This record gives sequence, C-alpha cells and structure tokens, in this order.
Amino acid sequence: MALHMASHKGKAPISVTPRVRSERSRDQIRVPSSSPSLDDISKEFFSALPQKSNPSYAWVKALFLQILKEMGLTITTIETIVRRGTTQAQVTFDETRNVKLGYDDNWLRTLDEEEIRAVLSHEACHIAVLPYTTYHLKMGSQSFVQWQMIFIDLYDEFLAHEEFRRRFGGSKIVEAYTNVRTREFTSLDNVLRLSKSGAMDEGHALFLILNDAIFFPILGRPEFLQWCKANGLNNTYSYLNWLIEDFNYVESLRLSRVETMDRVVLAAGLWTGVDAGSLLKEDKIVFLPSAQKAEDLVREKDPPLTESWLQRRLAMSAS
Repeated sequence: MALHMASHKGKAPISVTPRVRSERSRDQIRVPSSSPSLDDISKEFFSALPQKSNPSYAWVKALFLQILKEMGLTITTIETIVRRGTTQAQVTFDETRNVKLGYDDNWLRTLDEEEIRAVLSHEACHIAVLPYTTYHLKMGSQSFVQWQMIFIDLYDEFLAHEEFRRRFGGSKIVEAYTNVRTREFTSLDNVLRLSKSGAMDEGHALFLILNDAIFFPILGRPEFLQWCKANGLNNTYSYLNWLIEDFNYVESLRLSRVETMDRVVLAAGLWTGVDAGSLLKEDKIVFLPSAQKAEDLVREKDPPLTESWLQRRLAMSAS
C-alpha cells in the first residue's frame, strides 16, 4: 500500500511569495530511522512479484531517448535516477527542457520490455503536453498546498492520457500500459478498504483512486467501470466523468500554465462540494452544505463552470 501511495506526486514545496513553487515529485514514504530503508522496502515488495525483465541503467536511458526521438520531442539534457521506494517512473523537467527520469528498478523488473516501453512512452507524453513540471501554488496551510498539488496532478494526468491516446491509440503500447495499470486495482481495493474502515481520509482516498482510474475512461477502456460495478461504486464513476468534463472545459480555454493551475484549483472548490464518504461508503452523490457557497465564489471568475455544477447539483436533488 505504501509503495502504491509513493507513485503519486507530492510535497516539499519551496515558498515564493505570493505563491509556492515546487518541483513535481511523488509522495515519498516516510519511515522512522529504525525502520527498513526505502531500498529494502522496495526490494522486499517487488521481489515477491513475478520478475519479467532485468533492465540495466544504460538500457533504460537509451530506450527513453529512443522514445523521445520517435515522438519528435526535443530536450536539452537528461538525467536518469534510480529512486527505490519513492516512485515507480516519473519525469520532471524545467522550462529549458532539462529532464530527469526517476524510476524504481525493482519495479521495472516486474514489467516485461514491452510494458517498460509503454510506461516510458507515457512519461514522455508529459514532456509533449506540459511546458514544465514545476508547481505554482497559492500560499496557505500545508494541507491546502498539498491539496492543490493533488488537483493539478490529476489534471496533468488527464493531459498525458489524452496525448497517449492520440499518439498510440489502438497500438500494442496501449495494451501493454493498460496491463500495467490494471494490476494497480489490488492497491485500489486496499485504498477503498482503508477509507471504509476510517483508517484513511475519505477525500484523500477518493482522489488516490481517481488519479489511477482516470486513464481508463479517457482511453475508452472498461476496466475501471467494471471495478466500480464490482464494488458498488457506480456514482464514483459518474463523479469522475464530471471531472473529465471540467478538464475538457479548462483545456479548451487555452490558458497559460499558471492560469491553468489557478483554474484547476478554482474548479476543485466545486469538486470538494461532494461528500467523498457518501460516494465511497454508500455510492451516493451527496452535496455538502458548502457546495452552494462554493458556486457563489466561483461564479464571478467562471460562470460556465459554475453553471455546470449548479445543474449537476439540481439534477441530483431532483433524483
């Protein structure tokens, strides 16, 4: 479970008034000094899974450079870094296209070579659609900063998945990547179980699930819908589709990167008007008392987005 959570982006922002500026990074596993190292955790966890390959450091770097060339993507420099226990695979890069590819080599050994190519191709899609991976966030509490990252991460995954579909739709690469993502459903089962038991914050659990799940509807794949039906979470699937509609709207605005981040965080004020606990525990879309107030706050800056959520709220009230 911890290693699954490590695959989601994370924290450690550097404050810059009036915003927080932070490099894109996955949530790191934090363990007491007396606990096993991250290397040990990664090795123990992934060595228990079937071993399908043994990619060398040089092979991974060469393959990624080959993929970038095939996709017509130009970069300035590349650095590959083994990060056991803190990420599965992830690119970060600045405005001048200095790219860092971080990956857990223990995890890569659980993938075959076609799956590794698919994972790296998907990471390259981030380079294709983003000007850089640095966050520009509004100042606030640590929790507020972290939630902004969660929302922006989800939007960035949406963009990368769209690009992945555009470039590779119908190919073996999509099938291979789908195989990788489908194996994460065991972790989603654990997230759902922890949220229902009260061991995990329901809002955090919901967005962990959505971060992994958004790939499937964008690629036209049925696997997440099937998982929702099996777990009695049909309305979670409906809620995800609302977010995808919002992402398509934000993308259509063609804003700058900073303006896009602001608009995503603005939209998130509407997303969080839905009670995550009711979604995950009762399969009900329940709007919190704060939902109407959030609509009033967002309406001044984005009337169309507000109207969409008003209509959704009224439709659910009438049902």
